[in-house]
Amino acid sequence: MDIFKALMNKEAYDNTPRHVKVIQTHISWVFLTGKYAYKVKKPVNFGFLDFTTLRKRAYYCRREFEINRMFSPELYISVLPIVKEAGGRVKINGNGKLIEYCIKMKEIEQSKILARIIKNKGISKSILNKIINILVNYYAVAEAGKNIDKYGSVSIIRYNWEENFEQTKSFVGIAIEKKDFELIKKEVYKFISHNKQLLRERVREGKIKWCHGDLHSANIFVDKGKVYIFDAIEFNRRFACSDIACDIAFFIMDLEFRGLYKEASYFLNKFIKATNDNKLAKLINFYKCYRAYVRGKVTSFKLYDNHIGKKEKGLAKITAAKYFDLAKRYAMNM
Repeated sequence: MDIFKALMNKEAYDNTPRHVKVIQTHISWVFLTGKYAYKVKKPVNFGFLDFTTLRKRAYYCRREFEINRMFSPELYISVLPIVKEAGGRVKINGNGKLIEYCIKMKEIEQSKILARIIKNKGISKSILNKIINILVNYYAVAEAGKNIDKYGSVSIIRYNWEENFEQTKSFVGIAIEKKDFELIKKEVYKFISHNKQLLRERVREGKIKWCHGDLHSANIFVDKGKVYIFDAIEFNRRFACSDIACDIAFFIMDLEFRGLYKEASYFLNKFIKATNDNKLAKLINFYKCYRAYVRGKVTSFKLYDNHIGKKEKGLAKITAAKYFDLAKRYAMNM
């Protein structure tokens, strides 16, 4: 059954939309119907995630729904079955043989994505305050405990960095200069070595949570003054679980990458005040360095993707170099 082709048919939906559009990534399809969006996981296995069976896709649909509903309950509506009816038609939430699952969400125009809003007119303190409020409320009830704490351990933090450096060796001399690669490496390991006590204190103080994991402006909608945070990671504990400092560092780094240094400083200071987490400031450049480096790495992966054209690869190389340069600047100020 070609689920993609089936869900491009308007008759697959309850509300019989006028049109169906699709946005896709390497791991999912999102079918846009005007009023609602329906997200379907692709049957793929990339090592760091495995959606190859219907049972796994069902589990991760529910898990994604549970986590993201804590951020944006008005955006995430339900997890629904997709069935093949007796006559052969595919229907969401119909009667027939179960063939797939989807997450039903409120559809919001792509122009309302915060990254696009920032590009056009920046970001207001009001929106920053609303983002802080959502995050503070989420972290207060986010999953935590012994099974989560290990992701804030010195050994896991070091492993995450070792993986980064191993996975970017082939980009040295292409997207990152060798001297910058070595400088970042040296400063990162020095910081970890000199701050083991601080990192352990963060674990003892309960700062390691199941976080958003992918907190940047392209994963935030702003619609009529209302903020919706979405697309939190559900498929990999090591990617999602971290010190909350590492989570907000992603958003702060993203603001600074876009040149919004004053706004980034405002966000950090307000967040620290709201949480009374003064130790966070000692870690923020370390975690901003991590987030910038990972973005540089992921963007660099496009350089070896045969499905991407020459022009897009050229842009990816420039963007990756900018992220690596930002990581270097953070490394020099940890």
